[in-house]
Amino acid sequence: MNIVIIYQFFQSEDEPGHSLTYNLTQNLALKGNKVTVVCSKIGYMKGNTANLSFKQKLLQKTKVGSVEVIRIWSYLGLHSSYMGRVFNYISFSISSAIAMLLIKKPEVVLISSPPLFCAFTTGLVCFLRRIPFILEVRDLWPTSLIELGAIKNSLIKSVMFLMERFLYNKAYKIITLTRGIKNYLLNIEIPEAKIAFIHCGVNLAKMYPDYNAGIRVRSQYGWESKKVVMYFGALGEANNIDVIIRAASDLKYNKDIIFVLIGDGIRREKIIQEVSNLKLENVLVLPALPKSEGRKFLSAADVCIVTLKDLKIFEGAIPTKLIDYMACKRPVLCGVKGEAKEIVEDAKCGYVFNSNDEKQLVYCLFKILSNNEKSTEMGTNGYNYVVKNFTIERMQDAYERVIKSVLISSNY
Repeated sequence: MNIVIIYQFFQSEDEPGHSLTYNLTQNLALKGNKVTVVCSKIGYMKGNTANLSFKQKLLQKTKVGSVEVIRIWSYLGLHSSYMGRVFNYISFSISSAIAMLLIKKPEVVLISSPPLFCAFTTGLVCFLRRIPFILEVRDLWPTSLIELGAIKNSLIKSVMFLMERFLYNKAYKIITLTRGIKNYLLNIEIPEAKIAFIHCGVNLAKMYPDYNAGIRVRSQYGWESKKVVMYFGALGEANNIDVIIRAASDLKYNKDIIFVLIGDGIRREKIIQEVSNLKLENVLVLPALPKSEGRKFLSAADVCIVTLKDLKIFEGAIPTKLIDYMACKRPVLCGVKGEAKEIVEDAKCGYVFNSNDEKQLVYCLFKILSNNEKSTEMGTNGYNYVVKNFTIERMQDAYERVIKSVLISSNY
């Protein structure tokens, strides 16, 4: 198969961010498929690029493992401001569409959304060039943006809903990573036969409990005598880091506990400033790390936190960090309703707290930290649950079946 994948924030395992697409592309290529990725030079968790020539800044072809990667230009200020983010999205949507017009016609295209803009422009090119495309929906745009209050203009909302509907109508298949997204599609009358629900997966050969590395990390940062409460992921508006900061503020005089936030995003600098203003010596904000380093730091944690804002749309979200925590046998504090809450309760791998209730977060935190035997049991439960339900192999096999089904159906 000759497959092109459009994913703006594609990264290798040596770069910060999740590696779902990287693992998928490598697996497809190793099975003899020709795989090309069209992406930005800017990763979501890393808003800068290396010094390149002018030509390379416009378009740079590289090899990542067995996959050809075409990195194309987009505006650099992804995390500078909301307008910087909009310019980044729009510039990539234009350059990715041009790239899709120029490359040799593939047999099938997999387009990942969000961002919705580049999904729409590349989907439009696929439609015009008669290339069957699969739409992977990781988050619902524009619905989630509207609930977050990021979009208020009625004209912009209408245009984005039209873009969304075009993609749903023209895609041969739609892959959803959560049941909530699938239910949304069914509610807006997308045929169920068009939808493939595939859980995200974790590579257990690379994300696993690494106790010796955890000890080294604790020694490096002077955490040997501390209880480490860790958040590992994006620091954006949706991630509700404020509840963690408030909990840390309530515990600021407790010298035994340290909160470690690892990641990048539009709110990172504001979070650092807030920690400084509140004089929270028990909060440490570290830069985003490559996924390959993730298990080492997660293994240094006593408990890990996953949070999202208390919005209806996020009840259908499964943050990949939650699965990573569980893969590293960490007990979890979950401030997310819906599917994420159900996973934690089903797996018996931690406690759930109300999204904006820092008092409940602190209460649940002490329940875990005060019982080492229970904490270990929760970590083991989470790991076993991931092995059973969330392996990368299950995800990759399901994606391959969908791609093959589209190739077969589009040839008739």
